Amino acid sequence: MKPKIGKYYFVISVVFLVFVYGVFVGRTKMFPFKLFEQAKDGFDYVVERLKKRAAIIENKDNKFLNAPVYIGDTLKRYVLISGIDSSGSVYVKLINESNRTIKKWDIDINYFADLLKDGQDWKGEFSLKKQLIHGISILDNGDLVFNIEKSGMIRLNRESEVVWSLPIKSHHSIYIDNDGFIWACGLHYTGLEYPSSTNRMLDQSILKISQEGKIVNYWSLTKILEDSGLSGMAFPLGSERVFNRYHINDVEPFEGNDSGFFEKGDIMVSIRDFNTIMIFNAQTGLVKKLVSFHFSRQHDPDFIDANTISVFDNRYFDTKGGNMSSRIVEINVVKNELDVFFIGSSEFPFYSRTMGKHTWLPNGHLLATDAESGKVFEIDENKKVVWVYNNFIGKNRKGMVFDAIPVSDEIVEIYKNDK
Repeated sequence: MKPKIGKYYFVISVVFLVFVYGVFVGRTKMFPFKLFEQAKDGFDYVVERLKKRAAIIENKDNKFLNAPVYIGDTLKRYVLISGIDSSGSVYVKLINESNRTIKKWDIDINYFADLLKDGQDWKGEFSLKKQLIHGISILDNGDLVFNIEKSGMIRLNRESEVVWSLPIKSHHSIYIDNDGFIWACGLHYTGLEYPSSTNRMLDQSILKISQEGKIVNYWSLTKILEDSGLSGMAFPLGSERVFNRYHINDVEPFEGNDSGFFEKGDIMVSIRDFNTIMIFNAQTGLVKKLVSFHFSRQHDPDFIDANTISVFDNRYFDTKGGNMSSRIVEINVVKNELDVFFIGSSEFPFYSRTMGKHTWLPNGHLLATDAESGKVFEIDENKKVVWVYNNFIGKNRKGMVFDAIPVSDEIVEIYKNDK
């Protein structure tokens, strides 16, 4: 028995020494710390891809969910979609209501990430997110503009050739205003350090960009909050331990012509981790309104009129149990009143714990992206589901859908004439 006991002691001693050495390497960052870090990044990358690649189909017998598309009306529609295909790669394509592909771009994420690498000065959390396209739009000439998540922005022409790349760590959303300017969320370091930590201070920004790929204007979220007397939001307790303390996920200028609370020059920003939507004025740089706590981990607020906004409410922390459902809500910011426009149900499951988009169409319909469930759907003014796109990538599996935006007949004609 003694030889076996000796072996046990030997194994335990080796494990203990490896543990101690690992702690020492982690603290001193000496060799082979970088090798361990790269191995961890590789492992995290694989896990992240597996997690984000597919969703289980909610109900195979549901008429809305058991085919690539469900068509409940006779309307013609064109939708630009980005998502994950069966190989785990990102795609961007324009489809019609019957799921016929009108246009598909050649997307080489690794190549695009290399174009943007000069703008990257961090590792860890965001190094994996370059694999996602999050935020897309089409310019009037048919060119595609999109974000490589938290790396930068790319413009491709109709032949999938790069027109320009901008390493600005843009992310989540792209909005093109009536004057053709591109609005996006951005990330940057402030150059400051937290007093009680060696972590550099990360700020988030609101970006206005020309169609030539030049930054026209820039607002620091931290500065907006500080100048507005809201330093408690800019530096909340524990923020020195949080790499990304705001997590803004949408920027949109007010462009309505009606009179009310919102005016030209007002900019709406979604601050996800504070469950808050902020409206600030671009000229003064000051907060005009904070709308908070009606929603949980929200995405993609849109202006409806000069007093009302709509919000994709993920309901990340729904504690009621049972059927978890996301919803689209309308909020009158003057009266502080909330109406639920649409919510998931057993008949039509709708729950995206993260991500998600919605767009109001000219005919009064709503187009929504249920990102984690791998589908896009349209509902009419009576809240009836009239169209569904399911991103099937295999048996009982659907790939995530990141974005879905309507495309006009005029843009579609450009692509048809290219053929």
